[in-house]
Amino acid sequence: MDKIKKNILDGYIKLIEKNNEEDKEKTWLIQNCKNEELLIILQDITILMLHVLDCIQKHQPVKGITIAKELNMQRGTITKISRKLVEKKLLNKEYLPNNNKEIYFKTTDLGNELCNLHQMLHKEINKNYVKFIEKYSNQELLFLEKILNDLSNTSFVKID
Repeated sequence: MDKIKKNILDGYIKLIEKNNEEDKEKTWLIQNCKNEELLIILQDITILMLHVLDCIQKHQPVKGITIAKELNMQRGTITKISRKLVEKKLLNKEYLPNNNKEIYFKTTDLGNELCNLHQMLHKEINKNYVKFIEKYSNQELLFLEKILNDLSNTSFVKID
């Protein structure tokens, strides 16, 4: 393998390893949080939990199956995450009158505050992304788009 191809492979591996930015995101949330109660909650929350919370806030009142479809996740995963979010007082469960089987989720005031903080983080990420991407020409971006699409649809592991 020539040097350029090896450098591309090494860069691809670094990109996969860098993909988990959860620690930096959590640090940003903690640094920008003004609510002591939320600071405690943030110590024990995952980015996935935040995405579920955001989805609930956008679609509330909403059933777990709707959240699972929206986020392309298994229903059992949503059940586990929502249970933890209820325990942390970020969500409320509601039932329809005369129907205790269908559970609807709504964010609490505390949950809304955390969603707003998480949305601020995404605005910050988007702002920094725009600064980063502006240094490339349209032609370079089109080539990168093609490479990323090809990479996302390719597996380098071949199973017989």
